[in-house]
Amino acid sequence: GHKVRLTIVYRGREQAHKELGFQMAGRINDLFGETIAVDQQPQLAGRQLGWVVHATGKGKTLDVIKSTKADKETEAKGEIIDA
Repeated sequence: GHKVRLTIVYRGREQAHKELGFQMAGRINDLFGETIAVDQQPQLAGRQLGWVVHATGKGKTLDVIKSTKADKETEAKGEIIDA
C-alpha cells in the first residue's frame, strides 16, 4: 500500500507543550487501530512533529461498513413488517 506522512505543525506557544503533539499522534494511531501500521515513529523536526504510516489491509473499508449497515437496516425493517 501507499505510505502517508502525517505532520503536526506547532505555532507560537504550542512549542512549549510539545508533549501534547505526541499525545495527539497516539490518539490518531489508536483511532485507526489495526487499519494502519506505523513505519516511522513520531519525531520532532524543528516546529513539526511527523511520522509515517501505511494501510495494513486488516480493517474494513468504508464500502464494507456501509453495506453492513444497510443489511442491518433491511433486516430490521423485515422484522417489523413480519410482526
